[in-house]
Amino acid sequence: MSIWYLDANAVGGAATEFDLSAFADKGGYIMWAATWTFDAGDGMDDYIVFMTSEGQAIIYSGTNPSVASTWIRVGTYNIGKPIGRRSFVKYGGDLVVICQQGAFPLSDTLKNYETNKRVAVTDKIENAFNAASRSYGDNFGWEATLHHVQSALIFNIPLSSTESEQYIMNTITKAWCKFDSWDATTFVVYDDDLYFGGSTTVTKAWTGTGDLGANIVCTGKAAFNNFGTVSQQKRWTLFRPLLQVNGQIGFKTDLDIDFSDRAITGSATYSTTASSTWDVAKWDEGCLLYTSDAAD
Repeated sequence: MSIWYLDANAVGGAATEFDLSAFADKGGYIMWAATWTFDAGDGMDDYIVFMTSEGQAIIYSGTNPSVASTWIRVGTYNIGKPIGRRSFVKYGGDLVVICQQGAFPLSDTLKNYETNKRVAVTDKIENAFNAASRSYGDNFGWEATLHHVQSALIFNIPLSSTESEQYIMNTITKAWCKFDSWDATTFVVYDDDLYFGGSTTVTKAWTGTGDLGANIVCTGKAAFNNFGTVSQQKRWTLFRPLLQVNGQIGFKTDLDIDFSDRAITGSATYSTTASSTWDVAKWDEGCLLYTSDAAD
């Protein structure tokens, strides 16, 4: 429950111990420390947050721990037990903490003595996130990364020592998706590009048109809709998917009713016919045709 600090402007020498055990009645040990600001900058209003293994955030404001008048404890707050040593990410002017119950912005969480799940960043995927926390919370590799270029907030979920998946939130629309083919232990953004590391590899992510040499496969499902009335039964005779792409695609689609959640069976393939260059081939002789064969 102690932290150590150097004198102001010092880059070496003896460090001074600062014991925080008196301010954490649940005990435990310090998991990490991070700065927190209200103005998304690096000004004098910055706080420092010490997170304990039991989910208590001890917050200080000031510049020098050795001088009482310039080092003030703001308070101790119950956030929720953090998952791992990298269980925080700076998100705008806020600090998001990854806990067993979800990922919570510190500014909203401190308004409640106990954590309010409705203010969680992961509120929309609460069931999925909590299930992952229960199943894989002890695994190494939990962390969050903000990738501004793709407007993505990425939460890494380590399924095992060699397998991972990611829950990803669009920071503009707040919509979520899941990636299941990036076996990452850690992420980093360098020169606006996203990279992730595994046990023996470093991979540049979100680039190219393939998935490590394989096709990129995605699955999407729209929300259910009662189409105006809840009690009236409907009979569907036709539906038409509209897809806009700039390359070759194979797809399959299906229709779920009565809130069922079935997996689509069959395989999706595509084929192309020979084509000629535009403005060179003669009309009605050179064409490009895409077809998709999907089993129901």
